[in-house]
Amino acid sequence: MIKEEDIWSVFCEYITSKYPVTNAMLEAVAVNDCTKMSVSGICNDVISSDLGMHSELLEDVLVSYLGFSGWKEGLKFNPYHLYTNTQSKEEFRLHANNHSLSAEEIEMVYNACKKYKDISEKVEEYYERIG
Repeated sequence: MIKEEDIWSVFCEYITSKYPVTNAMLEAVAVNDCTKMSVSGICNDVISSDLGMHSELLEDVLVSYLGFSGWKEGLKFNPYHLYTNTQSKEEFRLHANNHSLSAEEIEMVYNACKKYKDISEKVEEYYERIG
């Protein structure tokens, strides 16, 4: 019997032996839903409820993969949409500034969006490889 703490590594080893994917791609697929929801401005309570995920686990995942613990209240705009539709960090800041975020929050969410873009690219590559 496999120990509970070893299940993920055994699973990753199995999948990477059967398909041309990496552990990083598997991790990206595993955290994609909650990280995408967070960079879209959805609050942690809604994400936890929608995904059936404990709030402490969600915060740990967000800190580990996006560098921040998420939103206590949902935003009135979608930061990731803004990120993908602006040409520069300065343009992102200018538009995000219209949504009552502090300079620190704007920097934080910009960096989170940048990290999520990397996650989404790994997810895309994963699905391309497994066909």
